[in-house]
Amino acid sequence: MISTSIFIALLVFDFLLIATVFLARDHQMYADVYAAVGATILSWYLSLSALGGNVGDTSHLTNSTLENATTGITTTSYATVTVPFSDPGLSLLIAGVAAVMTIVSFGLVLGVGLEIFEKE
Repeated sequence: MISTSIFIALLVFDFLLIATVFLARDHQMYADVYAAVGATILSWYLSLSALGGNVGDTSHLTNSTLENATTGITTTSYATVTVPFSDPGLSLLIAGVAAVMTIVSFGLVLGVGLEIFEKE
């Protein structure tokens, strides 16, 4: 399970990759192609994680203390609960972005392939 803060950090990184795709158009070391493929994979991962409830936080419940009167031994126990985060609207929005990035990635990879083929 991914914590919510890591999910948000990955989402920001995903949008930075998407901005790189559309702003880096000079083909230096094919950074736009790498960013497009990375953004596609990361977008699909985040979308499926959010839709499947694989994002959430673990919270600690209150401690419970039990003392045995016969032996005088005190036992302290605690429990944790996992609180999943599931937002179908957000995950479908990210899936739409991922679908667009899939098409953009395919076009960029095809363009690079044709560019390499034309040089030979």
